[in-house]
Amino acid sequence: MEFPLDWITNSNLEIEKVSDNVKSESEVNMWATSEDLTESAKAEIFLESGFPLQKSWVMQNLHIVLEGNSKGILQYVLKNVINWPEELQLECGTGILNSLKLRLIPDDLKCEAIELSLTFLSFYSRTLHTKWLPVFTYLLPLIPITTIKSRLIPELMLLSDFTQKAITRQVSCHLLAALSEVIGKDFKGLLLQRVKSLSQDTNPEVREEMSKVWLSIINSVGKVPLEETIFFDVLKLVDDEIENVKCNGIKLFIDALPLLSDVFFTKEAAPYIVSHIYSSENQKVDMTISENIGKLVQGCHGNFRTENLQLARRLLTKEPNIRKNLAYNFPGLVKIMSLCVELKDIAVTLANDSDPIVKSTFAGGFHEVLSLSKNCKVLKKIAVKLIEDNDTKITVFKKLPYWSAIFDPSVLLIKYIKVLAMPIDWRTHSMLLYNFIEAFSNFDLKEILDHLVPLLLHKMMTACWPIKCAAAELLALVLKNTFYISRKLDICNIVKEKLARSPCCYDRMLFIEFLTHMCRLVSKKFFSKHFFDEYLCLLEDPSHSVRLKFLTSAFTIGAFSNFDQISTLLTSYDYIETTSKTTASELLYYFKSKEFLEKHAENLSNDRQKEIFESQQELLEVKELELVKRKSSEEVSVKISMDINKGKKIPVKGKVQVDNNDAKLRGARSTAVIKQSLPVKKK
Repeated sequence: MEFPLDWITNSNLEIEKVSDNVKSESEVNMWATSEDLTESAKAEIFLESGFPLQKSWVMQNLHIVLEGNSKGILQYVLKNVINWPEELQLECGTGILNSLKLRLIPDDLKCEAIELSLTFLSFYSRTLHTKWLPVFTYLLPLIPITTIKSRLIPELMLLSDFTQKAITRQVSCHLLAALSEVIGKDFKGLLLQRVKSLSQDTNPEVREEMSKVWLSIINSVGKVPLEETIFFDVLKLVDDEIENVKCNGIKLFIDALPLLSDVFFTKEAAPYIVSHIYSSENQKVDMTISENIGKLVQGCHGNFRTENLQLARRLLTKEPNIRKNLAYNFPGLVKIMSLCVELKDIAVTLANDSDPIVKSTFAGGFHEVLSLSKNCKVLKKIAVKLIEDNDTKITVFKKLPYWSAIFDPSVLLIKYIKVLAMPIDWRTHSMLLYNFIEAFSNFDLKEILDHLVPLLLHKMMTACWPIKCAAAELLALVLKNTFYISRKLDICNIVKEKLARSPCCYDRMLFIEFLTHMCRLVSKKFFSKHFFDEYLCLLEDPSHSVRLKFLTSAFTIGAFSNFDQISTLLTSYDYIETTSKTTASELLYYFKSKEFLEKHAENLSNDRQKEIFESQQELLEVKELELVKRKSSEEVSVKISMDINKGKKIPVKGKVQVDNNDAKLRGARSTAVIKQSLPVKKK
């Protein structure tokens, strides 16, 4: 086998590469530090050394250094980072943000830190803006209002001035939006005039950034400034000649609609909806409308129902991405406008779309529509179509917990089993199995035992490891809830025979994985009776992997079972492998810990409830048998009475001849004679 670097064997290049990695003693001493140094002491040495690589370590681990109350180190960084290379300035921004989230920045250094962030935000570097804008946004609410008004607002006004470069005016849009969220309705006067001027800046990139942050400013200042002045600046963005700005303006316009009063909406907003949304012929604008059609319908104040339905039908004729957005928003449209004939037609069209992604997106939210009208025949037909369509069935079963609550679970189970038999990737396969665990309570137990359990056992024997684990967890849940005692014991015996006693070590490891779920679900008595002995035997398994799996699982299983027996076996067993020996010693130490003993005691107190549940299961089986007998006898009685009323002869395993046909004696004891049935003559 040829490796990628074989060609440089014994070459000069190999010698050169090796020599590059060899350091002289002086170089090693230059970079080396004492092993007993604390993080703070190490950071001080690294900052004084002046080597960028060591400073980078300090920035990346700043939150760890500051945990040791190293205020002096942070002061040094804030003072000197301005003179460091840009790479270190970027890492410093990340380090300070992480420290802020952990509340490690002292209060008296927060003002200095936010001023430093403003300094970097005034540089003409988008990468610096990306790193330091979150620092400013996070710090601003932590700064006293007096400091904000006296020191920060003047700097923000300076940064947003039209004399600054466009890149600075762009970032100042976000700075002013962050300020509005902090000071609320005090964001007025010159500040409001400044953002209005940025909204109509000569540079389209500045207008685009302003269109992104207008909504947060609107939410901060309230409805009155919106209707008095701001809404008309929004309309200017809707009319913008640059396509990106126009689309952002339309999105902002739609977002602002719910905040308007009914009178103002009718007078000012309604004409723009008709002219710029319902009459749009721009594909990118249609894309924006399709993404926000739910918000649009909700923001129309109960008006334009017919127009909104026509808009939805118009979007159905557009490109697949627009139809996909419509499919995504369809459940919202139904909830807002309620189900009608037009929406049913749109649903049928989306369910039969030619694009698989559109259909899959529609199927992903259709359960929300179906839950609103479970008895609608059109929706039921669509549901059946989505369950059977190869493009949508997997999407449906990814939402199985929702579907099983509103659709026939018997039908779903049969289709679900067929999907599991399909050649799908292991991640999707595992997800479908875990989804069934969530939806388990919605299905009939007998149908699960008859149809799904054989498939689960097959998956546990033949599938890849992630699918095996998911199937094992689901089977453990089924076994816990099975109240048919014979079926329960059958599953226990099959699992022990096929897994615990399997010649394949992977099967034996899967048996241990299965038991980690079972020990949590069943009582200690049931677990000890049916599984514990087989589990203990695996400690001396010939496979190292199985023995190691036993030891790691004992941390969990020991808390629900007889951990004393496990401890006794561990102390008497002689381990050859270092890994197993270390894990065993850790396990023995854990069994003696206070944490484990408290957990074990808690599990024992909960075990009584599990035993009561299992005893109730036995009664359930008896009751179900009695119910089945009673139901069958009632059905026979009803059938006999119906046949008598119709005057028909009653076939009971042969022909019945009634000797007395007198109407007066019909209430007397029957004198029917059963005769052997004759074979039917074939014509």
